[in-house]
Amino acid sequence: MHPLLPIAHRGYSARFPENTLAAFAAAYDFGVLAVETDVRLSSDGVPVCLHDASLERLARSEKSVARTPLSDIRQTLCDAGRDLCLLEEALALAVERKGRLLLDVKAPDALPKIHALLVSMSVPEDAVTLGLRCTPQVKEWRKMDARRPILGFLAHTKEIPDFYAAGGTLVRFWEEDLTADPRLVRLAEGRPFWVMAGAREQGCGDITLPRIACLRQLGASAVLLNDPSLIGPCRNGGVAA
Repeated sequence: MHPLLPIAHRGYSARFPENTLAAFAAAYDFGVLAVETDVRLSSDGVPVCLHDASLERLARSEKSVARTPLSDIRQTLCDAGRDLCLLEEALALAVERKGRLLLDVKAPDALPKIHALLVSMSVPEDAVTLGLRCTPQVKEWRKMDARRPILGFLAHTKEIPDFYAAGGTLVRFWEEDLTADPRLVRLAEGRPFWVMAGAREQGCGDITLPRIACLRQLGASAVLLNDPSLIGPCRNGGVAA
């Protein structure tokens, strides 16, 4: 049985503020397969590491990330006692630590910006996995980059064959879906697959030891979770894709 490796969901978010350099650094220090972060664009076109479309949850502000300039986003978060991490900063940290970054691309129009950053910063191909949400995004990315791995954050499992055909590398399943129907793993067609711990509406990233054991039995290669210590550090830079 292959080992089940930890992916730090929004960084080491069980102990540090999510999607911050502190959370990312702590995850690399612990020893994870990859750090996952979300990518959105500010209104002035800067890729930022933020999960939500608005600043409501983090800063009690109704401001939309996509409609707010970077300086205003930063100040709003600062006023709420929170830090903002730019994608450029997250990439620099990954390169410095020789770590791996999984980008959950929330804004499809961010792809050219992401590609430009990867090229300008000479980020190694194996340092970044693109998390894309549909086959058209995969096709768009493959026109710019033929080699970097792509994880499918797909809305429907029926999209998996087209995702692979377009150049996708591996897929992400939700734990709640696998629990309801373990036969879904067959759709991975024998390729490695990763699992998002918890459920969509509540408990995203949270998991228990017995549930981790179930994912091992199902053959998952890695799990996105808030607390990587529940699995333990990767040994020798574990490979899951």
